[in-house]
Amino acid sequence: MSEKIEIVHVDKVELMEIAWDIRHSVFTKEQGIPAELDKDGEDKHALNILLYVDGRVAGTGRMVIENKKGVLARIAVLREFRGRGYASEIVRALERYGVEQGVTKFELYPHRYLESFYNRLGYISDPDYSSNVAGHALIRMSKEVTQ
Repeated sequence: MSEKIEIVHVDKVELMEIAWDIRHSVFTKEQGIPAELDKDGEDKHALNILLYVDGRVAGTGRMVIENKKGVLARIAVLREFRGRGYASEIVRALERYGVEQGVTKFELYPHRYLESFYNRLGYISDPDYSSNVAGHALIRMSKEVTQ
């Protein structure tokens, strides 16, 4: 039996609260990232999405678009839904929306251990960039839009 996957654009406070709950669970509780670093004020400028599987919320992600560049961030999948390709679904949904909005380049700043995951989605690492947030090594990756 195949699962029904649904992407929902966050357009209500109630939906944003669901996204924040997922992010709190993944980033703050699991990874120890302070909550104030997650709630950085960018959500009001971003496209936030939720991914549902068979009617159950499974993950979230966001993208801020500026000068034809889409910056993907806050991609999180609840533990019980991991390993089934849902993070890839979130990334592809954000990319589709970005292309519709005229984005020509995507960028993100994932944990270093996620580099091969994003490589498989076509992202290239910037060897000259590294950062650290709450003890987590971050890298910068980008992907040009091909027509």
